[in-house]
Amino acid sequence: MLPNNPSHRTGSIGEKHAEERNYWINKEFKLAINTFDNVEYITAYSILFFTGIKESELLALTIDNFDLDNQLLTINSNWVRRQRKNATTSTKTRSSNRVVTFPKLLVPLINEYINSLYGYIPHMRLFSQLNKYYLNDRLNKAVINAGVKKITVHELRHSHASVLINNEINIKALQQRLGHKNIDTTLNIYSHMYPTKQKEIANLLDNLGPK
Repeated sequence: MLPNNPSHRTGSIGEKHAEERNYWINKEFKLAINTFDNVEYITAYSILFFTGIKESELLALTIDNFDLDNQLLTINSNWVRRQRKNATTSTKTRSSNRVVTFPKLLVPLINEYINSLYGYIPHMRLFSQLNKYYLNDRLNKAVINAGVKKITVHELRHSHASVLINNEINIKALQQRLGHKNIDTTLNIYSHMYPTKQKEIANLLDNLGPK
């Protein structure tokens, strides 16, 4: 009885509000993270900011997901709530199963956090005391204490993407790192972060013209 078919709408999911997403630059992240004295939260937010993984992927991590020697993080599961129960599930798509590199600065931080865990067994979740509510609540407090603009935990993922984009990482590499199924998703979310590239293209074409 609908007046039209909703599946025939134009545009892609996420495209309309793509430019409304907030993100932090590295300086803002440092200001916020320096307000914490709890190694668990420092480690969790640092992993999110420097890898770009989702919070559901973070909450499913065990130490077995990390190769600290080679700075590799294997993503293959999510921590979700279904039917009033929490559970570890497999990632949604094949592209979501991925190996993400991370910077050396995370290695001592992760080691410090692991050493702080009493009776930790490798297959156990690293952040078993955290959930999405706690992560957003503490981040909101850090925003106030640091005097930086407000973002959500999920927007740490966008912050990571913006860092890569501003450092000349191409869109295909970004798609693979974030685990998007297709490049259209990545473009719909992040194409607005490439405005200066259009000027660079114009300058390139000018240089190719007749002298």
